[in-house]
Amino acid sequence: MPPAIWKLPVVVILASFLLAGCWDMKEINQLAIVNLIGVDTHKNTGKQELYYQVINPKGIATQAGAPEKATVYTYRFIGRLGDQFEDISPDVIPRQLFTQHYQAIVVSERYAKSGLRELLNFKEGHPERGTNVYLLVSDAPIDRIMDSFIPLEPLPGRSMRSIIENQSEMTGRISTHTRMKDLIENMETGQISVFPIITYIGEKSSENSNRLEHIQGTNGNIALLGGALFIHDRMVGKLTKDEMKWYNLLNRKHERFLETLVINGESVQVKTLNTRLMKKLELHGEELILHIQIFANTNLIFNDQKVPTTTTLFNQIEAEFNQRIQKESQRFIEDSRKKGWDVLGIQYLLHLKKGAQWKRLAEDKDRWKKVKVVISSHNKIETIGSLISPYKGE
Repeated sequence: MPPAIWKLPVVVILASFLLAGCWDMKEINQLAIVNLIGVDTHKNTGKQELYYQVINPKGIATQAGAPEKATVYTYRFIGRLGDQFEDISPDVIPRQLFTQHYQAIVVSERYAKSGLRELLNFKEGHPERGTNVYLLVSDAPIDRIMDSFIPLEPLPGRSMRSIIENQSEMTGRISTHTRMKDLIENMETGQISVFPIITYIGEKSSENSNRLEHIQGTNGNIALLGGALFIHDRMVGKLTKDEMKWYNLLNRKHERFLETLVINGESVQVKTLNTRLMKKLELHGEELILHIQIFANTNLIFNDQKVPTTTTLFNQIEAEFNQRIQKESQRFIEDSRKKGWDVLGIQYLLHLKKGAQWKRLAEDKDRWKKVKVVISSHNKIETIGSLISPYKGE
């Protein structure tokens, strides 16, 4: 056999020893796949209460026979964050916890007010746990949230994620920029972060899946309540659902904005598309002025007018909508200033400016309170329904 022929198989065999193969492969039946995580402060010890909501594959799979009813199981641990995950959980859970694909993390209001720095460091410091997940604050007891079956969506974690993404798309009350990493990005700069507050509708948790056999979907469900306002890593206040949409609008957090107007004594509902916002901080002498311009195309969603839909009516709706945005935005800004909240991030904008004069202004930590804000809105109706003249039934 020529040397060149036998050398090739030898090289291939030797090279195969360098291949790692599937050395870290794990079978699905070895994993406890976490869909939702909850964190609270234990009342008696001050330690953390950590809840893992683990998917039950048999409960969500379609089978010829009757499947197990429970789609998820909730495991509760008390201790330090790292100990709970690596040390305590294997004592109870017969599978290895797998958290790479969980949908959201819910923290209690009291835990949020005490600060999330330890939680953020834990999530970022572990190689298998990141912060690219939605963060929510619970107004209800955390165990009530974690121990309830939710209608329509068999996995509560996915239900919470859907609430955030649907609200962002439909009303603008919630932004998809409400992940743990968004809090981290604002934590060091002192900029405000806002995350959804959820509550539980009902007096007690719906721990039995038989609850899903009843027709009433509202009771025993999770609902959006408002927004939790954070400065650094600590929750310092709350926004109503209505205030949340103004915060999101004024900070480029979404492209949708839903508002109901009253024109000629009748309701008109409009929704913006492709909302664009421009901010410009200017210095005129010793006066600082922040100019905010809002541009958007608008859909006419609902029109209860008793007159035909004409250009004159369009102009009237556009003018009223622009005035509403300017008036309500100013009111939201002034109310926030009274509470000591820099909702526009003006102080951060000052730090981004270059030059000795701007540096001197930025050194005044309360300078943002003295900045004049000028808001102008430019919205144009782009689409309407097919009804031009309303039915009168005469």
